[in-house]
Amino acid sequence: MAASGIVLLCVLLALWATSHTNRPVAKNATTSSTIATSTTSVSVPGAKSVPYNKYKNARLDVSIDGPCTHKADGSWLLTGRVINPDPVNPTGFSIVIDFVHTPGNTVLDTQIVTVPPVTPRHTVSWRASWHYAGGGVSCVVRQAQVT
Repeated sequence: MAASGIVLLCVLLALWATSHTNRPVAKNATTSSTIATSTTSVSVPGAKSVPYNKYKNARLDVSIDGPCTHKADGSWLLTGRVINPDPVNPTGFSIVIDFVHTPGNTVLDTQIVTVPPVTPRHTVSWRASWHYAGGGVSCVVRQAQVT
């Protein structure tokens, strides 16, 4: 008897849920929703940034020589190369490098490397360095664009 009561209760709950979630909308009725959104901008004195422009993306033209290394003088160094794939025009590049604290993925510093115009179909080296005596730093190429 108790089992049939539980089954009846389950059926009644299912019917109640269906009747409350599938209410028909009257003909010619309109519904609307409002979602509140907000954005916050923070200006950090001394912050470095390069506005991203998808039409100037050069990420495929930029490579790194390996992970960043901690030098004896306390600086962190990341080196790489950039190739100008254009067969005719010299092209300059802007490369944004983040020095990131490994345990928390916190950006400790950002360096912007400006590469002057590169001869068509040539490759040049670039480097970014930052002085930080602590350990646990990774280097990330955040962005690369033609200038």
